Amino acid sequence: MSNVKVSCKWLALVMLMGAGSVQAKPDFYFGAGYGSVDVDANLPRPYRIDVPVTASYQYSLDETDSTFKLFGGIDFNRYVGMEFGYLPLSEREFSSTETYFIFTDTYELKTEVQGIYITSVGKLPITDSFGFFGKLGLYVRHFSFEEKESSYTNGSFDSSYSFEKDETTAEPFFGVGMQLKMFTLSYERYSTNVDLSSTFEYEEDVDLVSVAVKF
Repeated sequence: MSNVKVSCKWLALVMLMGAGSVQAKPDFYFGAGYGSVDVDANLPRPYRIDVPVTASYQYSLDETDSTFKLFGGIDFNRYVGMEFGYLPLSEREFSSTETYFIFTDTYELKTEVQGIYITSVGKLPITDSFGFFGKLGLYVRHFSFEEKESSYTNGSFDSSYSFEKDETTAEPFFGVGMQLKMFTLSYERYSTNVDLSSTFEYEEDVDLVSVAVKF
């Protein structure tokens, strides 16, 4: 419930930042972007999300991947606008096999974060074709988590365990960038926090650097 209240406050703030700034003929645009995401995450360490969390049951992941985004927006005037879009933020897969004498454990983990965003855009034009901008908005994301483990003794199946979680919620994000004519270069910061169980919280911070073209 607290996350819902916070998200509503952020959404109201985003809307208010654009209210009262509409010019007679606002400019509409749409575009597409491509960029690099740096993911820093704390994930469950094999084996099982339902055990008490200790250092041996966690590991950190820091890797780089690529993604894209599709967006549209409204420029109310030279200084204020709003933007919305679709952004698949991250998709992680991890697997391992460990053997202890006659015992073998296989482990698989998958996570995925994707969603839509709405943000206010504040602009600082330097010339008619070049300027800087900042973003403050909400990322309405869907989080998917899947964990599987199987145990074998002398090559024969012994036991298995699986855990899945899906959650949709809204979290704030921010960004800064520059625009030259129809091209933009931007940096955006996103965070994901999900309670997977009473003993473990999944945390993911994503830095997105992207280039985009607007029409």
